Amino acid sequence: MIAHLFRQGPAIGATLSLLASRKGQGAPQVPGPLLTETVPARDPSLVADFIRVAGGQPEAWKGRLPPTMFPQWGWPIITRSLKGLPYDLTRAVNAGCSWTVLGPLPDDQPLVLSARLASIDDDGRRALLTVELSTGTAAGEALRSTLTVFVPLPRKAQQGEKPGKSEPARVPEAAHLLARVSVPAGQGWDFCLVSGDFNPIHWLGPYARMAGFGGTILHGFGSAAIAAERLIALRHGGRAEALTGMELRFTRPLRLPAELGIFTGEPTDGALPLFAGTEPGAPAVLVGSARG
Repeated sequence: MIAHLFRQGPAIGATLSLLASRKGQGAPQVPGPLLTETVPARDPSLVADFIRVAGGQPEAWKGRLPPTMFPQWGWPIITRSLKGLPYDLTRAVNAGCSWTVLGPLPDDQPLVLSARLASIDDDGRRALLTVELSTGTAAGEALRSTLTVFVPLPRKAQQGEKPGKSEPARVPEAAHLLARVSVPAGQGWDFCLVSGDFNPIHWLGPYARMAGFGGTILHGFGSAAIAAERLIALRHGGRAEALTGMELRFTRPLRLPAELGIFTGEPTDGALPLFAGTEPGAPAVLVGSARG
């Protein structure tokens, strides 16, 4: 696993470059310019370990890349689309993602990427920045995905104003338990190695506590990958191609170690409601839906 650290240079370099970049001034262009690049095929051992860390079976993917891995190859071009915005991106956190499979994405071919800043939702308290990413090969587009970044904004309370607290997202009482997953304390570090996201809140306990999390927390994309692999194993009989899309919000940090429940609801319009948390009625760490 540790060998993957040396394969994550582009992702680590992109993060450092983004954090060192200057904030822009004035209203940004939305949608932003379309950026393109081609990146090498992913290392087979990296892909296999990404699937294993998420609790899946590499052989189920049969030479295809798992869509939940898109931030690993897409992060450098995604960060380029965020540069120059008038926000403090050192405080940014992942708020959610979506992906839709358009065709098989081979794991042994260079990846043709395009990305752009799609939208900004700024209400004066926080900004939600959504980036669209297209992934394909020379044969054409195979995966369409989005990543949403949450950035808290500086805000001065008016005299007499009390900051309000929003009700946390919860696992519905009527949700059905699909699986329980034991997530070990070292999962944050393991997911760093396979994803390229080395934010110390995921693997360095003292830093995570200083940041107010009480301990290390799992990546939102880690929860998403775990949920996807449980759906593939338990609803689709191990057929990875049967899961064709997900749309997710990361709603609460998951402290490690943890016992994580994956829950579903009744399908609506072809979409299966999906939740991750400890039990029905408890706060959810992930809320969304899956297709396929």
